[in-house]
Amino acid sequence: MDAKTTGRFLAELRKEKGYTQKELGDKLMVTDKAISRWETGKGLPDTALLKPLSEILGVSVGELLAGKRVPPEQAQDETDSIVVEVVRHSRHTAARAAGFCLVIVGILLLLTPLVVTTQSKSGAWALGFAPIREQPGFPVITGEPFPYNIQAEKDTDFAGVETFHS
Repeated sequence: MDAKTTGRFLAELRKEKGYTQKELGDKLMVTDKAISRWETGKGLPDTALLKPLSEILGVSVGELLAGKRVPPEQAQDETDSIVVEVVRHSRHTAARAAGFCLVIVGILLLLTPLVVTTQSKSGAWALGFAPIREQPGFPVITGEPFPYNIQAEKDTDFAGVETFHS
């Protein structure tokens, strides 16, 4: 399944039926710009639109995705090859997404020890980077609280609702 081949086929079918991009877009409830993107191979129709699009253009979904007319005796083989290609592509995309997520999680795990949240003796919470004390050879995180504390005082507004401010 090649977007450019499918796009050229879409343009050919649309012109055979005598539709403008705007007219075809109106029938599918999409913009003429979306039709243009499909026809130039810069995108593909949403899967929900494949069946209505194929019906409007008078071809099967398999032919639409193959980017060519397929004789009835070859239709099953062509459809099978398209399905296999789509599954292979979706697995590749899922693997890339999972790899990206693992990289982000790894970075967050590496940075987590540098950020410390502690509660001081006065009850105020402090958030910040843990101070690093130099040791011979490598730095060591001390776990001491961040030197700046955010103090919040409790107050009651005119309606009797408790509020906090610094």
